[in-house]
Amino acid sequence: MSRSVFRHRWFWVALALYAGTLLVLLLNHEPWRDEMQAWLLARDSASPLELWRNTRYEGHPLLWHLLLWLLSRWSQKPLTMQLAHAAIAVLTAGVFLAFAPFPRWLKVLWVFGYFPLFEYGVISRNYGLTVLFLFLALALRERGNHLVTSQIEHHAVLRACQFLERRLGFQVTYLPVDQYGRVDPRAVEEALTDRTVLVSVMLGNNEVGTLQPIQAIAEIAHARGVLVHTDAVQGVGLLPVRVDDLEVDLLSLSAHKFYGPKGVGALYVRKGVALAPQIHGGGQERNRRAGTENVPLVVGMAAALRLARSERESRVRHVLRLRDRLLQEVPRRVPGALVTGHPVDRLPHIASFVFPGVESEGVLMALDLEGICASSGSACTSGSLEPSHVLRAMGLPREATTGSLRLSVGKDTTDAHVDRLLQVLPGVVERARAVPVGESVSR
Repeated sequence: MSRSVFRHRWFWVALALYAGTLLVLLLNHEPWRDEMQAWLLARDSASPLELWRNTRYEGHPLLWHLLLWLLSRWSQKPLTMQLAHAAIAVLTAGVFLAFAPFPRWLKVLWVFGYFPLFEYGVISRNYGLTVLFLFLALALRERGNHLVTSQIEHHAVLRACQFLERRLGFQVTYLPVDQYGRVDPRAVEEALTDRTVLVSVMLGNNEVGTLQPIQAIAEIAHARGVLVHTDAVQGVGLLPVRVDDLEVDLLSLSAHKFYGPKGVGALYVRKGVALAPQIHGGGQERNRRAGTENVPLVVGMAAALRLARSERESRVRHVLRLRDRLLQEVPRRVPGALVTGHPVDRLPHIASFVFPGVESEGVLMALDLEGICASSGSACTSGSLEPSHVLRAMGLPREATTGSLRLSVGKDTTDAHVDRLLQVLPGVVERARAVPVGESVSR
């Protein structure tokens, strides 16, 4: 920022008014106050070593400032407060546009809160994909009632398909995968029938990281006039995802996977794809989903996506190097450790393993005592004691699937974090093997 701005009295007036308004808003708005108190308590406690970045992402600081400004501007309040906030917004915007050391597009974006967005916003992947399948099922039911998906999909897809089977009489083919968790496009071709209306295969698996041949699958499906959806939640922000290159008709993403706010996502819908609305009322989302949009979260998602796109190459180089260290060093240091997932075609931030004869729960508890956060599979199934459906589909025996470990790295993971994990993990697994099944592992 130029030195001259600090001599400009309007800068200090705007800054004081802006900061004061935000402080009042935080202190008097109960949800924000609770969040702030929780955040302060969390900062005062020791920060754990996090190798579960696939589960937990912190938003970019710029994003949270933007969201806070939007919430203060658009939250419901008395007319006097609206006028006061409008005056503060005008002053702040003027100074910001004149002096802030950011690119012009980011200045305008910050002030007006506008982003191009995919056609459809969803609350979360679990909710959004369930609604998506209902959209398509009802819109295309006259044409057919057969769906094709894989056995390793996220539960947001699998349980939506199971619902359509139980309640609406649809038929679903769950495709097998090979030892690496990869779908064979020829299996898709063999599964298609005259009644097939949709093929849904995820871009990258959230547990083992295997990438799927989406373009080849889409070509086969389109040759039979069948729509294709891909759950790209794990890939957006790290892979060069383009719907035209993938040749998909629908693509879903979730903001928190690229450091955006939790609870918001998007669904790309190719022009001409018919969707039957499941929430009726207003004409929002082009009559596809009624209800007032959560504008701050949508704007935050778009801001995070732009940042992820601009920083993608550097982020990928960073996480790829750390992931490869884990994939190489863990099997070398832990006897019997097996890498799961495809050896080459895999997400750049996920390293997954199984330790036969070991229970994941004990390993995770022991790592937690050492201040290391990890997971045994999908965060969405963390409360389940059942072995991973992904590993079972890959043909691993049950005694191997109970000892799974997923390590996921992010832009804030460091070499020191990996060094610490590699130092601790061999001893943890060794102690776990000496503990009878069903008992806990301690230090």
